[in-house]
Amino acid sequence: AAMFSAIGGPGTGLRGEYYNDASNAAYPLVNPFAGSPVLTRTDTVVDFNWGSGSPGSAVTPNFFSVKWTGKIKAPVTGNYTFTVVGDDGVRFFLNGAKLIDGWRDQGAATYSTNPITLTANTLYNVEVHYYEHESDAVARLRWSYPGQADQPIPQSALRTTGALTREVWTGIIGDSV
Repeated sequence: AAMFSAIGGPGTGLRGEYYNDASNAAYPLVNPFAGSPVLTRTDTVVDFNWGSGSPGSAVTPNFFSVKWTGKIKAPVTGNYTFTVVGDDGVRFFLNGAKLIDGWRDQGAATYSTNPITLTANTLYNVEVHYYEHESDAVARLRWSYPGQADQPIPQSALRTTGALTREVWTGIIGDSV
């Protein structure tokens, strides 16, 4: 029964690991997240517009990358559309499947998945990759689902840790676990 305790617990956010990248690196980054993160923290939501600033004192305002990892809880059963906004590069993974690949230098660009069927009160592995080359920096993770218009995924639906009760792949690559 303890396996299910994480489902009802309060949301924490996602684990954010921030890396400084070499200013002379080739973009888009072929090998992001090299070495050790200069900043690791829990971000309650991923809804950032840093502009020309820095996410934190240890992070350079340009030439940085971020990997957010954790679990996402579906509040209702139905079709979900995930949206990421990136300036510059952004990728989105759900249960290990790369569903969005916007890994390029760009102004704030919006990418959305096709609708994905999720089951209420189920935790799914989520990972967002991001890099900032130069100029403005924007990173946002959003969703919409039946009864909920497009919005930033709230802290209540995000977990840095917690027992994964089951992984549901149906509708992503067609396999059931």
